[in-house]
Amino acid sequence: MTNFSIDMFHLRKIYERLFSSFRIEGGELLIRTLRSENVTGWMIIKRSWIYGCFASLMLIPILAVSWAHAYVVLTRPPSDGAAWYAITGIIVATAAFIAFSGILFLRRFYVSRKNGNAVFDIREAEGIMRSEALEFAGFFNRVSLGYFVFVILALWEIARITWVEDTGASAWNYAVSLLIEIFLISHYRLRMIDLEMDYVVVVPGRFYFVDQTGVRLNEQTLRLVTGILVVRWGYPNLVGSLLDYGTIEISEKFDKEILVSDTPNILEKFHLHYVQRPIETANAMNALLWPDHPEHRS
Repeated sequence: MTNFSIDMFHLRKIYERLFSSFRIEGGELLIRTLRSENVTGWMIIKRSWIYGCFASLMLIPILAVSWAHAYVVLTRPPSDGAAWYAITGIIVATAAFIAFSGILFLRRFYVSRKNGNAVFDIREAEGIMRSEALEFAGFFNRVSLGYFVFVILALWEIARITWVEDTGASAWNYAVSLLIEIFLISHYRLRMIDLEMDYVVVVPGRFYFVDQTGVRLNEQTLRLVTGILVVRWGYPNLVGSLLDYGTIEISEKFDKEILVSDTPNILEKFHLHYVQRPIETANAMNALLWPDHPEHRS
């Protein structure tokens, strides 16, 4: 099903052409670089599936608005009722399609990440990254297809109000509901991009922080971090403690380019939020970052 979606709808390729930094499969290039450097141990840290559950709460208002739209059409039929019945069916079906796609992807994300952030041999990394990227590409294509269906319907309704001069309350209600759906779907898609495409790759002695800023902004940060002083972990609240997700803090010390000889070194902190099993993950990071440390020798 996923491969069918990728072959049929190349919407993510359109985004990748429009925004040069948006690359769903960009992590594979980093893995190839690390393999060429003969790096062995490798670890990728993504947000917990719990974050995906929180983000997926956006599906509730997406469905609710579509049902409210259907209720208004059925209880207050417009003059061109037959056309609007068909359009309402498309709206409800598209919202349900997006919700089903989101639940399906979250389930697959949970299955692939349920064992937490384990350490793998670098030779396995490229296959893992490719598999996860293909799953997300299929999800992205389906949600984007639904997004564009709502955009087309909203433009059609706005054009009808403008040129046909249908300025009744129902016409404006339909237009507003479509614009609300577009906003909700866009926000939901951005949160799911954060779930899949914001991650940290840890290798011996350093890590790479990858941050994809949505699809609308031409910005992707790939930062190499060295000079790591300490890795700490903690739970943000009681819910995090119960569901076993937390925050990992990495402190890095580096020398500032000085103009004055007594300029102090700068301490920068990186925070990884919604990390699954933060205690185990922090311990695994420490062991991978400093493999020669006496505490981490087997």
